Amino acid sequence: VVAGKVSTKNGTEKKVIADRVYTVDEALRHLARALHVTLREDLFGRGELAGLRDTVARHSGEKQVHLRWLRSSGEEIRVRVTRVGVSPGLELIDELKTIPGVEHVEVS
Repeated sequence: VVAGKVSTKNGTEKKVIADRVYTVDEALRHLARALHVTLREDLFGRGELAGLRDTVARHSGEKQVHLRWLRSSGEEIRVRVTRVGVSPGLELIDELKTIPGVEHVEVS
């Protein structure tokens, strides 16, 4: 991932001027604003909640955490977690995907 600007001097072709080049993991940690986790009610229970809590605690940081809980009835509940934040990275995403009931993980 490249952070920088686009230059178009004198109407010539566009050039990218890189200020910083990030690996994907570095970009997740430095450029992300929030972590979004989608959970399925039929697969996500108390044990999985403990696993989610432990995983988030191991990757604590300042980025917001948003949970989207898909109920069996079709209802959707959205929660912004306010007492804890994360430092998103590839390792965190991989760990979250191993928890039963975690349907989708996204970083924005």
